Amino acid sequence: MPRGHWATILASLGGLAFAAVCIGLLFLLSRDYDPARYPGATRIGGGRLKIFSLTQGYVSQDGAYQTTDDFPTVWRWYAERFDLGANRVVNAMENCMSLAKADYQIFTRHVIGVTLCSKKDGTMIFINRTVFMHR
Repeated sequence: MPRGHWATILASLGGLAFAAVCIGLLFLLSRDYDPARYPGATRIGGGRLKIFSLTQGYVSQDGAYQTTDDFPTVWRWYAERFDLGANRVVNAMENCMSLAKADYQIFTRHVIGVTLCSKKDGTMIFINRTVFMHR
């Protein structure tokens, strides 16, 4: 085959591989998003899947929720479910605590950030999940 044909074939395969990775990232975010929602919590905002950032190498999704459960119960659930313990980034604010973690996989880095705020009538939950593609 002439050299130009190989370049076209390789470019096509590269484009297909990139499309497959993008579709996989979207699938992972949508599949993983529901498990990040505290059981019984009511959505009060967010929930958007930000795919416009795909050209910059990442996909992001956020959400804001409220539950009547107390702060320690909600904190324990997120700490256990996503392994957000003392060995992870923990920032304490007035009535809020932020937990974050990053996991590296073959071609991606998965980052989750959870901020919990104690309220008189329960706990507010703010979640951000982002998947970065390695370049």
